Formats: sequence, structure tokens, C-alpha cells
Amino acid sequence: MALPRLKTVITRERFYKTAVVLFFHGEEGSAQAVKDNLKSLLLKNFDFDHIRVIYPQAPEIPYTIEGKQLRSVWFDRKTYSPTCPEQMDSIERSCSLVKQLVNDLVTSGIRKERIVLGGLDMGAQLAMHLGYRYLPEVAGIFGLSSHLSPTSTVYHHILKQKQANKDVKFPKLLLCNDHEDRKVTFKWASLTAECFMDLDIESEFQVYYGTEEGVSLYELVNLRDWILDVLPDEKLDTKNKK
Repeated sequence: MALPRLKTVITRERFYKTAVVLFFHGEEGSAQAVKDNLKSLLLKNFDFDHIRVIYPQAPEIPYTIEGKQLRSVWFDRKTYSPTCPEQMDSIERSCSLVKQLVNDLVTSGIRKERIVLGGLDMGAQLAMHLGYRYLPEVAGIFGLSSHLSPTSTVYHHILKQKQANKDVKFPKLLLCNDHEDRKVTFKWASLTAECFMDLDIESEFQVYYGTEEGVSLYELVNLRDWILDVLPDEKLDTKNKK
């Protein structure tokens, strides 16, 4: 049975686009809500001259935490505990949906190494599963207010790949969290960063103060700079080399 296509929200189109950011919403949001929230903070769209920003929309699935009600979430959860076992069936389904979207981008001319994956809370968790298990060619992964279980399949996969080939390459990682975040605590966010660093993943962990929940303007500005560093304008690079 063929997988359905993910619905997406896209920033305004320009003709010149050589890279893509896939920005996944979190548990309490939607593709349109994330786009609108970023715009309200920046007072303009979160976009770039040479990068298309795409906000995929999670399909509705029965969500165990809320009595199996249908919710637009990337995967199922049984509890909010940071140590709760990952629900791999629903994670794998979402990974397959996004891989299909990435294949469409590649067919349109976007190289995998010109793609960044990231998002908010569970959207960032999905991005980490995708980038470190299925799409290691992508340029980078970012996570805002997010963490992984200390027993995550992601860590086991990276370790197994590195044991098989010490020269294997993985995307660089940016994790951002507010020190007083009430949903994703600093303890669990920092532990996630430490786990990636222990696996020799090129990682950066940025800590913010004063937002408690959500994303701050300063955080978005730094994220934008990080994305531009990971996905530079190839036309400018070519001019600078001449």
C-alpha cells in the first residue's frame, strides 16, 4: 500500500533555491502554526535568499497519552517520561513519509548534502532519527527544546555504524534549550547533547534564559546564522573563489 504524501507549508517562493530546510512542528503545534509563530517573533518570514523552508504537517494518529484520540503528531507516546521506550512503529512510519518527501526534493534537483532537518520537541526527535539513522548525507540537524531517551535507537545506530567503519560521517548537530524550560528540562536536553558528543558527533549545545517555553528571538537569530553556515549560498562561494 502506497504511503500518503505529507502535506506541507512553504515560505514564499523565489526562483533561485539551492537548498532546503525541513522544519518539523512539535506536539502542540502544526506546520502553519510554526511558520506563523516564527514570523511573529522575527516580524518577517523565517526564510533565506537561496534556501527554501518547508514545514511538513504530521498526519493524524491515535495518541496514547490522550486516550487514543486522533492527534497530528509525529509518533505515539505512552508517557512524557524522558526514559519512556520509543514507539518505533509510529516513528518508522513518519521516517518513511519524510524520506519520500526528501526523495521528491532530490528528484527536483536538491542534493541531500544541501538539506537541513530540524524542529521543535518531538519534531526535533524525528529529525534526529532521520538524520542519524536514514539520511546521514544531510548537512545538519537542529533541535529546539528537545531531547532523546538515553536508550534511544539513534545512539545505538551511530555506535554500530562507527564500530563497522571508524570513518563514517554524520551530520553536525545544533541543540538549543532554555535553562528553565518546564517541558524539556535542561537536565535532559544537556544529557542528549552529551550523548551525541560522547559519540564524536560534531555538536553544539546552546542554552538560553528567560523563555521557559517556546522559542526566543535570540534563539531564532542564532539558528538562522547556523543554517547559513551549514548551507552557504553556493553562488557567493563560487564568486569568492574566483
